[in-house]
Amino acid sequence: SINQSINQSIRIMTSKKDAAVPNYPPQSLFVPPPVTKDVRFRAARKLVQRGRVQDGAVEIFRVLVHRAEEEFESKSRSCSYSWLNVAAAYYEYGHSLYLNICRENDGRESESVAKTSSGYADAIEEALEYMAKSLKILFTHYADCKGATNLDTSATNVKITASTSFKRIAYWDWVRNQISRVLIGIGNVMSFTGDHSQAVESYLNAIPYREETLEYIMHPEAPRMGTVTNQLELLRCHRLVVEVHVLIAEELLLCPKGQDVKSQFHLGVNGSMHDGLHETVAKIIIVKSAERLILAKNYYEQAKDQLQDLVFMMAKIEQEENSISDSEKKSICHLATMLMEVGIALSTSEDAYQK
Repeated sequence: SINQSINQSIRIMTSKKDAAVPNYPPQSLFVPPPVTKDVRFRAARKLVQRGRVQDGAVEIFRVLVHRAEEEFESKSRSCSYSWLNVAAAYYEYGHSLYLNICRENDGRESESVAKTSSGYADAIEEALEYMAKSLKILFTHYADCKGATNLDTSATNVKITASTSFKRIAYWDWVRNQISRVLIGIGNVMSFTGDHSQAVESYLNAIPYREETLEYIMHPEAPRMGTVTNQLELLRCHRLVVEVHVLIAEELLLCPKGQDVKSQFHLGVNGSMHDGLHETVAKIIIVKSAERLILAKNYYEQAKDQLQDLVFMMAKIEQEENSISDSEKKSICHLATMLMEVGIALSTSEDAYQK
């Protein structure tokens, strides 16, 4: 099943969870894998970003999936990093399938969609399948990166062990960012199908990766520290952390009343891993029914405070006459709107609970 596939993807990191994490990777680790520079890949991404997924994005990514598999599969037996091209294509294909379903449903996210149409159900299953396959590859590479690094606290660059190729830990930052992106994508699909508990679980487990990226950007010896580029990266990373807190609060409010919110991914609430040695159908309680609104309010309050910091950061950047892109401004405005809607829903839920 799709849930088992996602389970297997997440459990890959178990044995190397506690491996060393670099203070800050060298600049060369911030590049994306080669497939993302493919003209067709970039064209399809632009279609998705402009809300025109129906204009061929799904078909382009499907072709890129087959090409990436054919071109890199033979290398993958000895070089884990070569699979990242496949991982990138897998996720974009699955994500574009999901977005196309949303578009065909007039943008309405409804749990009835996948249940009333076999076509939708098949497309949702295929989208989740490719996202899960992408996640499996990314987790494998991330664990390899952790196992291949050996840093002291004063290091500013990754030290590579004698038995490790530099390419073994290349794309470190891209992988970390992509893991959180895939987890958010899976959460969005779960929410779309009405599996809100699983959506909460997926969003929760994106937090450590987004916070880790933010820590790297804020590191005193980070590349471009103090520059305009660094400030803009910091703004974006702060926004992404706020976003996941808003999504968790929103999804907790959508979970069925009177039911505990349970995990089906065999993954701890704060990203901690289970040993993964035993297959079990037991579900792990994320939050009990009676405490669901309290947890939702907690994430809402965190997001509200973080958004205030984000707005202050925006003002400071613009005060220094530095330019923030229109797309970033729109994203922050959209985030503020999401937070406001969650606040209204939370207030309504609390009033209903008190009655």
